[in-house]
Amino acid sequence: MKVLTLKPVRLNGKDEPAGKVVEIPDDLAKIWCNPPWNLATTELQKPDPKPEPDQPEDEFPKHVGGAYYILPDGSKVHGKQAALDALAELNEGD
Repeated sequence: MKVLTLKPVRLNGKDEPAGKVVEIPDDLAKIWCNPPWNLATTELQKPDPKPEPDQPEDEFPKHVGGAYYILPDGSKVHGKQAALDALAELNEGD
């Protein structure tokens, strides 16, 4: 039976990473896919590694971490409200 590994496993003396589809005997698949092990799943579709971002790439202000935001002119601002205010000022100047 083909299963998708959810955790790193050792199969036939070889380390297999999480997220790899492997062929294993049915009796082993039943053990791996059920509690308490939960090492694999029979759903062979790989999970989407990146969920869709809440904010499109071309939308400003862009959050860059640590409460800092980048504006369209390239300046960095601390705090979301300060970034929104600065963006409004930039848009008024256009």
